[in-house]
Amino acid sequence: MIYTYYSNDLEILKSILSSFMKRFPIRNAMCNEIIIVNHQSMMKWLKIKLAYDIDIVLNIDFLLVNNFIWNILKINIKNLPHDHFSFKTMLMWYIVRIILNIKNFEKYSELNQLLKINNQYQIFYFANKLSDLYFQYLIFRPDWISLWEQNKLIKNIGKEQIWQSVIWKKLVKKIKKEKNFNISNIYQMCVEMIKKSLNLPQNHPKRIFLFNVSFMPPIYLRILEQISMHLEVHLFFVNPSYKYWSDIQNQNCFSYFPKSYTKKINKSLKKISVKYSLLASWGKSGSDYLLLLENLDYIINIEAFYKRKNNTLLNYLKNDILKHRYYSNIQSNSLISDSMRYLDVKDNSIYICECNSIYNEIELLYIYLLDILSRNHHISPRDIIVMSIDIEKYAQAIQSVFNKNLYNIHANISDRKILKLHPILSNIFNLLKLPKYTFSVEQIFSFLECSAIANRYRINSNELKILKNLITHTEIRWGLNSKIFQKNHPNCISKHTWTENIKQILYEYAMTKKENKYEFFFKQKYNKINIFHAVGKLSEIIDQITIWYEKLSCSRELHLWKDCINEIICDFFQPNKEEKKVLKILKKNWSKIILNGEYSKYNKLINIEVLSQILFKNIDQEKYSQKFLSGNIDFCNFSASKTFPYKVICLLGMNDNVYPKSNIHIDFDLMYQSPRFGDQNCYDEDRYAFLKILLSAKNNLYISFLKNSIQADKLQYSSVIINELLEYIAVSFRFPNKNITSFLENFFLVKDFLIKKNINQSSLSCILNIQNYHQNLLKNNQDIKKNSCTLTFRNKKNKYIFQILINKFLEFYTHPIRFWCKYYLNINFSNSLNYLHNKKNNFNFQLIKNCININLFRYFMQNYPKMKIKNIFYEIKNIPYGKIGMIIAEQQCDKILKLVNMINKYKCTTINKIKVCFECGDVKIMGFLFNISKSGLLRWNIRKLSLYDGLLFWIEHLLYCISGGIGDSYFFGIESHWHYTHISQKKAKELLYIFIIGYQQGTNFPLTLLNKCGSEWIINCFNKNKKILNLDKKSQNYACTKLINAWNGNMFISGESKDPYICKVIPCLTKFYIDKIIKESKKYLIFPLKFHCSKQDFY
Repeated sequence: MIYTYYSNDLEILKSILSSFMKRFPIRNAMCNEIIIVNHQSMMKWLKIKLAYDIDIVLNIDFLLVNNFIWNILKINIKNLPHDHFSFKTMLMWYIVRIILNIKNFEKYSELNQLLKINNQYQIFYFANKLSDLYFQYLIFRPDWISLWEQNKLIKNIGKEQIWQSVIWKKLVKKIKKEKNFNISNIYQMCVEMIKKSLNLPQNHPKRIFLFNVSFMPPIYLRILEQISMHLEVHLFFVNPSYKYWSDIQNQNCFSYFPKSYTKKINKSLKKISVKYSLLASWGKSGSDYLLLLENLDYIINIEAFYKRKNNTLLNYLKNDILKHRYYSNIQSNSLISDSMRYLDVKDNSIYICECNSIYNEIELLYIYLLDILSRNHHISPRDIIVMSIDIEKYAQAIQSVFNKNLYNIHANISDRKILKLHPILSNIFNLLKLPKYTFSVEQIFSFLECSAIANRYRINSNELKILKNLITHTEIRWGLNSKIFQKNHPNCISKHTWTENIKQILYEYAMTKKENKYEFFFKQKYNKINIFHAVGKLSEIIDQITIWYEKLSCSRELHLWKDCINEIICDFFQPNKEEKKVLKILKKNWSKIILNGEYSKYNKLINIEVLSQILFKNIDQEKYSQKFLSGNIDFCNFSASKTFPYKVICLLGMNDNVYPKSNIHIDFDLMYQSPRFGDQNCYDEDRYAFLKILLSAKNNLYISFLKNSIQADKLQYSSVIINELLEYIAVSFRFPNKNITSFLENFFLVKDFLIKKNINQSSLSCILNIQNYHQNLLKNNQDIKKNSCTLTFRNKKNKYIFQILINKFLEFYTHPIRFWCKYYLNINFSNSLNYLHNKKNNFNFQLIKNCININLFRYFMQNYPKMKIKNIFYEIKNIPYGKIGMIIAEQQCDKILKLVNMINKYKCTTINKIKVCFECGDVKIMGFLFNISKSGLLRWNIRKLSLYDGLLFWIEHLLYCISGGIGDSYFFGIESHWHYTHISQKKAKELLYIFIIGYQQGTNFPLTLLNKCGSEWIINCFNKNKKILNLDKKSQNYACTKLINAWNGNMFISGESKDPYICKVIPCLTKFYIDKIIKESKKYLIFPLKFHCSKQDFY
């Protein structure tokens, strides 16, 4: 007998289950209860809830639906694989064998193209997709399988069935011969066998429970129906309505119409009557499943529905769904109807937010949750869940926003892929790709920067730094050694390989001659013994990589790859405890792949690319969900199986074409060409999941979506589900004291009320009162570090001030966006390998000139006489000998000598420093200023100075004047300098306060003050004589052109569009961002130009 329990509340179903188990316990102590669910998260939630009710859950076995059905198959059909995943993998290996041995494949176009390419990876990829498809046929189309085995074809479907039926028949025949079991219609066979007798293991309970399983294929229900003849089957199902609602037709949608078309559309709507029902819009998947349940025999229905109080908009909608209510737009001049309810302006039970970026979306969510927690003391973080279609893309923003130290509010992110969490896995997959590598400097150093590899070869951070700096003085470009390089690139020079250059370094290192290529590096930077040890360890790694390159480059038999992963881990890695757990998962998946291939008797050669791709697919599906339901705010992927009752449910990224997900199918999927009732439909399932989420939200439902696209300069739209929700509210609710004449007029009023637009963090914090929560959750420590600022409290006036260190202040204005990413988002892109890039041409003019400048400046500052230029050739890498080198050096010699003379003119014999400590408004500035000469502040640099150099020097000059300095400030560079005269202490504070405000704003929101773009714009529209900006159209157009060029760059100079930090904030340079850049440039970059008091050009 099947007992079905219907309710609109999952908590009620849980209570029925727990009370039933309490009232009718199992008599046999050796027998465990069996509860079947559809997801691991539902399993964990139910364990926790049952533990509260019945005190102990040790005697309960929780199973997933697919695992339970497969266990029934294994009991009744012998020799089946362990689980359905192994079964599909077995089918894949057999399909590969059949495809490679098939004859006359020219008849079938798909197979013909596949075998002509003769790519082993593509064959396995095709076989994997086909095995998944056959498995779906066994579940949803058993009648097709029967017709194919009778040499018949199905009518009115594609020609692909011809070759699919041929491969299937060969597959059945081969597996039956080798494995002694028939895969033909195994589910249908199971139904027939259970009819006769049900084979069960010992101590199996006489009843089973299915809890909140929202979908099962028809063949699964038939198996359950037959099981119910022998056992009690208790099925708990969330039914949104106590009425019959499967016959409701879907509604039309008018929500995409803009306001400008309101009058035109209203005229046409007068002839149309549209019914609006949330069940009809979102409940198709649930109604189909209910119809399947109703068609079962021997079924008893038990109902327990719950009606909420009509005190919030959310509860109104739940009761409308419960009562199966629908509304229609009134086709008359007035929309007012007796059935319409009034909207409460203070009602925030449904909150929809329009956001500008992913980070903005998380910030607004954070403040919203703070407000919820401050207003409702009965709500704790464990009562809140946040879901997104892909939580991985929100992970960085969540960690940076929710892991602040100001408030005791923590977030747990589950459903994260282990590939993203543990870099050791990506390094293993990179090692498996060695045959495809060119072995560039970046590729080798990406291995060295892995902590597990560094620990294995005992490379510390200092040695890694030595190697990075040393590589810049070598000619290493690509290739492991000359033999391998010549084999892959017979027409290229092999002198730039790793092995040859490492040998040359060690050889020249051991030379007794003073004049060798790396003598300057050895003398100036690091200890000689440390360099020797670092190069020796690098050589050891290169030798190991060479060995594995040769191992992985050839195809082998399957059993010879069995120990591959274990050997790679042993040779390259020394993992920590957490990494060892992850590597166990990797080893387990690898052994499964090999064992399934051996089980399928695949005896042909196979390359590592195929196996690594299969492994990558398996590992990519592995997720970490251990922290789910741990007592903090839960962040997870959106799923129908996670529709638990929460007091606050938040949905992120609810955009059109993102949610609901579209049905993805392959070209030769015959089920897509001929759909049936009861088929799985992702689009309908997502819509039904949203309906269940609306029912599960007890107090508040928060929805957010992105308005601006990150990838391109175009608008995005909210999900169709949001639009349908707004439409339903518009036809069933109205605002009091407002004369509404049409449906669309009311719709736009409702839309403007529910969707919060153009809200940033500061404005939202004013709307939402979060002061109480601030006071309750603020830590007791008096000093709270926030980014680089320190928040300290004064006892007398209860005022707080920020302490700013000078070095952090200057670091901020060096690159404001990088500073924000580094200290606010906790994102840091390594710049250590920027100079370790491949160069096809060894001659780099700028690098040569910089090396000459450094050496000339060093000699001249030590008061050496003007020397022969040839003497510095031995200390500089890649100097072109002959006339070119002489000309470059002679030109630079005069420029450097002029710079040194200017420095010596203002430089005093003793270099002083002054301590800076003063208050400016509510900010305290602390730190030191160095290089203070008799005349004032003195700086120099061995290059041509830029406007940004002038900006940083201007800030130092203001600090110098405020601290009591009375002299002028000088900053000298090659053929350029900055000079600022002394200004009064009061004026300096006023000018500095502008930069302090910018710093405070820029630590919370990115300040779009760009080095190259801003400088190019303001320099090209600044009048040097009048010290003002030229705002005429011609000058502005020219300056904007220069700004865009600085953004894009060219083949010689990289633009700011290549900066990873800037791309994080400005993905595409639009007019909006150009205006912001110009605005910030006017505000800050004008000061160096305006106060520079020399007539000499500085740009």
